[in-house]
Amino acid sequence: MTANGVTPAFFVDQFCQAPEVLGIPVLRIEQLADADATIYVSLALTPSPADPGSDIVATLNGAGINNVRSFTESLHEFPEALEHIIALGYLWMRDGPKNTLDPNGIEQCRQLLSDDVSRDTLDRIVAFRQHPTAGNYVPPDGQTEYFPGDIDLFSRLDAIRFVDAGAYTGDTIGALVEHCARINKAIDYSVSFEPDADNYVQLLSELSRAKAASPTANFMALPMGLWSSNTVLHFATGNGSSTAVSDSTGESADGTSLPVVTLDSVLPSAPPNFIKMDIEGAEREALLGARHLIQRHSPVLAICVYHRPADLWELPLLIHRLNPNYRMHLRVHSHMGLSTVLYCVP
Repeated sequence: MTANGVTPAFFVDQFCQAPEVLGIPVLRIEQLADADATIYVSLALTPSPADPGSDIVATLNGAGINNVRSFTESLHEFPEALEHIIALGYLWMRDGPKNTLDPNGIEQCRQLLSDDVSRDTLDRIVAFRQHPTAGNYVPPDGQTEYFPGDIDLFSRLDAIRFVDAGAYTGDTIGALVEHCARINKAIDYSVSFEPDADNYVQLLSELSRAKAASPTANFMALPMGLWSSNTVLHFATGNGSSTAVSDSTGESADGTSLPVVTLDSVLPSAPPNFIKMDIEGAEREALLGARHLIQRHSPVLAICVYHRPADLWELPLLIHRLNPNYRMHLRVHSHMGLSTVLYCVP
């Protein structure tokens, strides 16, 4: 903003404890005295249906502040911000825009996609990675992550047998219960995997609420991760939703050694029919650890493909090698390419 000659009058943040940042005061929403002030949303989190309070624009509007620019609108007004965001090297941006594409892999992936929306989405992601400008920016599609209304995931399923890999605090389970109630689909069981101890405690509370809302379903949780073998790995934990594999062995001051298992070994006699994976770059290994389930039972897959640059094309190609009978769909559910999910439907 300052590069464009605009000096912020204040920041609005409901959680920051500092009274000011860069010499600029930090206010709570209830402290805003000027209802006509222009507010630029700089937090790139997409509203969650399970948490209405996560819609920042709606929250500000509800407080009487109507001149609010969404994150996408803010980027178009201050396009230089993209350079600073990408320079942080987060997730798919870690290697810089020139190293986030493989033309041959991208083309093979494109051939696997089953609908025009998916192919257009891939083309737009590629364009943005090549030239990360506001004009090429890919905004969220507005669909519910893991349960998009424009892809038929459930019609061929009987009672849902769900695997939540990377369960975090149970937000996906809450969305699953709501979605199944809305479409009148029973839940047989849900198994949640979450290796972070703090997240796991909150997950158990969410599972209790899910059980109250869906009493005939079985909700289970395991404090471990998924991998291509049953072993012990080193995880970097304590990062909220971003518990990530950081090394193959050993421990360090900022992490802990935790068990990981294969889905094939945990659920051999009660195969799931819907597997969701959001496991911070461990998706490839976890898919290999579920190869027999995927080959024999063809569960619906909802796999995040944004944690590593090459996940965008390597994970679709891997799944196709494991089971060539899937119809594949690609969607972007959050800002900056986050929550980019590959849906595989048998």
